Amino acid sequence: MAERGGPVADYAAVLDGRQGDVAALWVFLLFALGNLVGTLLLGVALLRSRVVPLGAAAAVLAWPPLHVIGLVTGSEWFEVAGAVLQAAGLAIVGIRLLNAPR
Repeated sequence: MAERGGPVADYAAVLDGRQGDVAALWVFLLFALGNLVGTLLLGVALLRSRVVPLGAAAAVLAWPPLHVIGLVTGSEWFEVAGAVLQAAGLAIVGIRLLNAPR
């Protein structure tokens, strides 16, 4: 749509109409489940494995609650803070895995 140009309002109407579809709802629910519950399970697994520092696991675990708090309050600051903590935690996990003996 961006490359073709044309009737932007018509493109927006098509996209808005598609969001009310039942299939779109299932895709959204699957994404939300994977995003929140999947990250929570990954954080718990990192915490229980004791392979990474406690702070790294806690940083990954911070994402789901901060994301939900951000959605409830309407402020993206909580979500940004959670994403930064998650990225830092996953970076520490990656460094730890790269330095692990093979």
